[in-house]
Amino acid sequence: MADPLYLGAYASLKERIEDGTWAEGDRLPTQAELTADLGISAITLKRAMDMLRDEGYVTARPRRGTVVTPRAARTRPRAEVPTIGYVTPSMDDVFGTPLLIGLARATQGRANLTFALSDGVRAREEEAIEQHLAHDVGAVILLPTTSRWIAPAVLDLAARHFPTVIVDRTMAGLPVSTVTSDNVAGGRMATEHLFQNGHRRIGLVHSASPVSTVDERRAGYIRAHAAEGIRPDPAADLAEVHSMSAEPQADAAQDVIALRAFVADHPSLTGYVVAEYRAAVLLARAAADLGRRVPEDLSIVCFDAPDPSLDPRLNFTHIRQDQERLGATAVELALNQIAEPGAIDKVVIPVSLIEGRTVTGLPGSGTGT
Repeated sequence: MADPLYLGAYASLKERIEDGTWAEGDRLPTQAELTADLGISAITLKRAMDMLRDEGYVTARPRRGTVVTPRAARTRPRAEVPTIGYVTPSMDDVFGTPLLIGLARATQGRANLTFALSDGVRAREEEAIEQHLAHDVGAVILLPTTSRWIAPAVLDLAARHFPTVIVDRTMAGLPVSTVTSDNVAGGRMATEHLFQNGHRRIGLVHSASPVSTVDERRAGYIRAHAAEGIRPDPAADLAEVHSMSAEPQADAAQDVIALRAFVADHPSLTGYVVAEYRAAVLLARAAADLGRRVPEDLSIVCFDAPDPSLDPRLNFTHIRQDQERLGATAVELALNQIAEPGAIDKVVIPVSLIEGRTVTGLPGSGTGT
């Protein structure tokens, strides 16, 4: 019986690579050109190309197409476990390091893990994704710089059904797996905690970063007001903290000046929900400059915070994201897609409120001080 057509196509393409018709780094002809040349269908060509990729002869590059890999890459032993590439804008003990720990623990004995920092720069994010793909990763886990711009490399991954997981961002309409914290619930929980402590005039402080997490936390803040029968004051919503944006438009000192003016202009606000920990630190500094103490004169609930044993003065009441679980879940979603291409899932991880020393009960709240 004759060999299946895709095996003949595979053999023909492989021969052209080995005899130098296509040299290392050359881009292969387009799908239309190859199917016409070989007299086969697009499905048959795909099976042949998949075999060449599996054996390391070619690799897909965003915006370039399929290219011939170096000979050394074809002869090296193939890994027994897949490699997962992780790309993130930044990493520190407040947010990022615990997530990486979750990734590392979940991949032990199951996958190799590599990671790259984009520093919040779109071009570097693109470059990091392409570098991972050039090294034959089996999946990409990405914490995008923004939710309102999708890197062309990510669109290409989605179009090819390449195993991809987006972390900490909601990407509407993009057919990839995602894992996020329940930021809406977190925003509501933070606001309700202030209401329960007698605060009725509550401000919201967040960065101008175009990310879904901030939008979702703001939505939770608004829902808590609605449930309490209180209309939130639009003037009490400050979105002008710029030093934490991916591409900062101001430094921390300038943000403190802006926050100081905001607090001074809104003396009736007794509590604040702050969408990011560093913004909460700046807010506390601005309040201190005005002679307002935290929590005696101003209560603050933020998202994420370092271990208070590192600095008891910064023991913020905060919404805690289970970052290690975020990382571990991202790995599970990536491995699921490697085993079953096209297996898309959306996972939301619960959050919790951790009481610190930055909230006090107002007289009549029944919570004490």
